[in-house]
Amino acid sequence: MTSAHQARILTLAQEGLELCPEPFARLAIRAGVTQEAVLETLQRARRQGLVREISGLFDGRALGYSTTLAAMAVPEAALESAAAVVSAHPGVSHNYARDHFYSLWFTLAVPPGVSLEEEARRLARQTGGWELRLFPALRTFKLGVRFDLEEGSAAARQGQAPVEPPEPLPLTERDIRCVRALQRDLPIVARPFQDAAAAFGLSEEELLASAARLLERGALRRVAAVVRHRQAGFAGNIMSVWDVRCAVLEKAALYLSSLPCISHCYERPDYEDWPYRLFAMAHAATDEQCETLLRKAAAELGDPPVAFLRTRREFKKRRVRYFEPDSLSQ
Repeated sequence: MTSAHQARILTLAQEGLELCPEPFARLAIRAGVTQEAVLETLQRARRQGLVREISGLFDGRALGYSTTLAAMAVPEAALESAAAVVSAHPGVSHNYARDHFYSLWFTLAVPPGVSLEEEARRLARQTGGWELRLFPALRTFKLGVRFDLEEGSAAARQGQAPVEPPEPLPLTERDIRCVRALQRDLPIVARPFQDAAAAFGLSEEELLASAARLLERGALRRVAAVVRHRQAGFAGNIMSVWDVRCAVLEKAALYLSSLPCISHCYERPDYEDWPYRLFAMAHAATDEQCETLLRKAAAELGDPPVAFLRTRREFKKRRVRYFEPDSLSQ
């Protein structure tokens, strides 16, 4: 098998597996190779650390969770200890140091019945009482990164009309078991859903049926491979934030969302000391390439005020585990 076939397998695996008994066989058809080649490629990529995991990606808000992006103004001397406290929280999936006065950026999800703001402020107190800002998504314009190992570019699903946060769905006990089964790293075997289902007292057929319902209702986005972007050749990533409003914001968001280098694009709240409402994450081989792409985008948009926040350090990156016992300290 050629390296081109390997790149295609890894690229397609990020787009999502079909919800069927033998998803790797279906992926093999799309890639033009055998199922054995798919299994071998993914197993090797996992051993090498290129593939972080293969699991379900859920919309926590549709599951009843409250979610937000948050930032704290942590001084350099306290950054390491503050990051350790934040990363230890089970509802924190991503935690980064960025080059800004608001230096520590993390995502937080809390289950129904827990106050998101109170939990975030509790974290801030535990880290030293640093200034905290919460940036929940008001509208989503683009979501879903895919690192194209064939073309050597960071691509994502095309931009879309802005989406409001979803309403929580009524979930059955089987739905919750389905979520817990699919959010675990799937085995790279011919019938991966069979083993995942058995661990939670479900049949393969029950798991796939529940997953299909959650997918249709928007709670499950896809089941896919997560690639470590730095090992895949995409070491550059910049969170760009734009001071735009109203019609200009929507125009800018739709334009940015059309760019392959942009993986995420949201409207979020602003503050007196934070005028930026539009957030767009860019990926490329280097930070310099990211900045070049973003500056070209800014020129196309008439050069609105924009700031670039580079990642200085990744403290934590994993998917949130929903409905796990003792998943959140009260």
